[in-house]
Amino acid sequence: MKKVALALVLLLLAVPIAYSQDYSPVRLTTAPPNGLSGTVILVPHDSSLVIPPGGGNFCFDAIVTNSTGHSVHGFIWGDVYSAEQNKHWVPLLLTEIEAGPYETKSYEDICLFVPYCVDPGAYIFICNVGCYPNVTDADTIEFSKNTGAEGPLMDDGDCPPEVFINANTILPVNTIVSECQRNSGDPEIGIMPTALSVGDIYPNPFNAATKITFNLNGRTAIKVDVVNLMGEMAGTLLNKELPAGNYELNWNAADYPSGIYFLKFSTSEETIVKKTTLVK
Repeated sequence: MKKVALALVLLLLAVPIAYSQDYSPVRLTTAPPNGLSGTVILVPHDSSLVIPPGGGNFCFDAIVTNSTGHSVHGFIWGDVYSAEQNKHWVPLLLTEIEAGPYETKSYEDICLFVPYCVDPGAYIFICNVGCYPNVTDADTIEFSKNTGAEGPLMDDGDCPPEVFINANTILPVNTIVSECQRNSGDPEIGIMPTALSVGDIYPNPFNAATKITFNLNGRTAIKVDVVNLMGEMAGTLLNKELPAGNYELNWNAADYPSGIYFLKFSTSEETIVKKTTLVK
C-alpha cells in the first residue's frame, strides 16, 4: 500500500502546474493508448465534512484500480464545484500514478485545504483519474463551509480573487505536455491499438446544447451514456452498431438541470469518459 501525503491547496500555492495565458479549450482528442483505464474510490476519514468559518481541511484516501492487462501511467486530479453559487474551481492537483496490470493502489492521507475566504455553503469535491484532461473515472465527496465569525484563520495570507471562477467561463489550459505519453515507446508498456477515439465537447461549459466528435476505426457497437455527479445514469444519447468513420454527436440538454455531467463512451473493448458543465 503506497502512502502519499498530498495537499490540494485552494490557493494553488503548492501545485506545480503552469497555466498559459491562452484560454482556449484543451485540444487533446483521444486518451493516449497507454493511459490509465480503471476506477477510483474515495474513502473520507470523517463522516461529517464541515469546514469552520475560519477555514480548515478534510482528508481522505483514494483507491485506484488499473483495469487493463498492461502497465499504465496516468494522473489523479481534482475539482471543486458549487451548484448554488454556479462556480467551478479549476483543477487543483495533478499527481502522477503508475500501476501494473490489474493492480489496485491506495493513496492515503490526501487533504483538501479550504481557506477562510471561501464563501459559506455546500460544495462537491471531484476526484478524477485518467490521462489528463481525459477522465477515465471519477468519485466525489460532499462538504460544506459554515457561516459565522471567522475565528482563528487557518491559512497564511489573503485569498486571490481567482479562488473560484464562474462556471460559464472557459477554464485555463494546462500547458504541461501530458506525461501519459512519455512511456509510449517503453517495451514494457507498448502501444495498445484503440478502436475508439473521442474529441472535445464543444462548447464546454454549455447552455442547452453541445456537441462532441468521435471516431471508430472499425464496425463497432457503441453506447454513449450521460452520468450525473452522483454517479447516477441520467440518460443515453446513443446505443447502436456503427460502421468505421468520423461522427458528430449532438446533445440537447434542455430537459436536464444545471450541473456537471460525464459522457461515457463504451464499446466492448474500452470506455472513454468526458466531463462537461451545463449552465442555464
